Amino acid sequence: MAGRLISELRLMQRRALRLLTFRPIALHPHRPSLSALLLVLAVSAVIALLSQLTISGGSGLGFNEYGVSDGLASLSLIAGGAALASWGAACTRLRRLICDLAAVNAAGNILIAAIFAVYVYGGFMVPTPSETMQWIWWGLDWGLFAYLACVVWRIGRSLWGGELRAPGLRLVAVSLLPLLLVPQQPIIYGDMTDWTRVDIWEMSRQALARIAEEQPGNEVQPYSPEQTEVEDTLFRQPALLDKALAALTPSDDTRPEIFFLAAAPSSAQDVFAHEVTAAQQLFDQRFGTRGHSLVLINDPKTLETAPLANNRNIAEALKRIGNSMDAVNDVLVLFLTSHGADGWISVDLPGFRLNQITPDGLATALDEAGITNRVLIISACHSGSFIPRLKNDNTLIMTAARADRTSFGCTNGAAWTYFGDALFNNALRRETDFIKAFEHARSLIETWEFWRVLALQKRSDPQISVGANIVKVLARLTSGVPEQRAEAVMDELRR
Repeated sequence: MAGRLISELRLMQRRALRLLTFRPIALHPHRPSLSALLLVLAVSAVIALLSQLTISGGSGLGFNEYGVSDGLASLSLIAGGAALASWGAACTRLRRLICDLAAVNAAGNILIAAIFAVYVYGGFMVPTPSETMQWIWWGLDWGLFAYLACVVWRIGRSLWGGELRAPGLRLVAVSLLPLLLVPQQPIIYGDMTDWTRVDIWEMSRQALARIAEEQPGNEVQPYSPEQTEVEDTLFRQPALLDKALAALTPSDDTRPEIFFLAAAPSSAQDVFAHEVTAAQQLFDQRFGTRGHSLVLINDPKTLETAPLANNRNIAEALKRIGNSMDAVNDVLVLFLTSHGADGWISVDLPGFRLNQITPDGLATALDEAGITNRVLIISACHSGSFIPRLKNDNTLIMTAARADRTSFGCTNGAAWTYFGDALFNNALRRETDFIKAFEHARSLIETWEFWRVLALQKRSDPQISVGANIVKVLARLTSGVPEQRAEAVMDELRR
């Protein structure tokens, strides 16, 4: 039995090498045994995980459960495509087809890991790649895809040559769709893992976008931790923060007002910086916070123009805002958008070692600032873990996800995350009632995340916590309705 299995594996290995090197292959090869098929699939899965381990950089490793569901979604599409490609042909060849596709998948992962190794260890990984280098990597992406497409075409010709019309092209069309349609998350991640979409259309868009940024009139200043003095950046912070805070105007005691503070503490994707800037513009225009709003950003491109979004600057900004507010009538809207995990929000910037934002630290900063009325909007994975520590009668909390769920939309080049788009860019443009806006945003997100449920992923499930007193304050502030309306809202929420 073992001898037969080894013999089968040798034949399969020989066939895979011939497929990958475009050498002649047998038409209508024999069907492999079930044990050989399972072994090939296991080897292909191990190679895929080793490839992800290589791309992660080998440090800061972790397990991502959502990568498993992405992988299962891809396998489902491949299996469906294979079944569609073999429609009307002998079903006994499906097992042979799966073996061949597993071999191609393994080869693709080995090539990806090899390209990454050359990229990193060959000295090509620089903060601002040249236009030529961008085109080279873009060409490698498409070249690898074209190569694998040709190999899959040969598989189709081998298995159904003469029986189906253009069987190779038919198989390519249906079995490579996951590379084009399914955004893949890694199962194993590390410090060097890229969390943006990695389907080939997105890789091409990002490459072309980076090239466009380098054209005259859109120069992006190069940044490198080795070239930038960290000490100078930190020394510059008090002046930048004082300048930003000096633009704040004190509260008008004749009427309740909103103060707005937004922070983008992660530089991992530029969507966070875009989001806080757009949210500030929305509040300035729609909620009258001009002169009462402030933005903190961690981004290499804004080191000389915007204060950092670190714990110290956030605490100092809250203190100054607290001194400018009417503690009884005014409301602070604090918006944080970043990556996150259970119990913390990511604070990062290349070349810096910064403390993470925690529920205790944020609660202490708000209390020490003397800010009573609070609307806290936290857009990050597992942001619901902040609610237990921060909730009270004077606080409205809205989070992008449950404590045990991730949120979505953290992509370079995007203007908004899912939650930011739904809440700020949609709901709050139509609705001044924060609670109604949240319900509208949650409904939108459920619609947008429907395809992720089909991919066996869990919804982010945005959360809200409403304090009894803050509802009354917001009712007076944003809509002018009497307090009876606020009580009615509370009764509705309790049901």
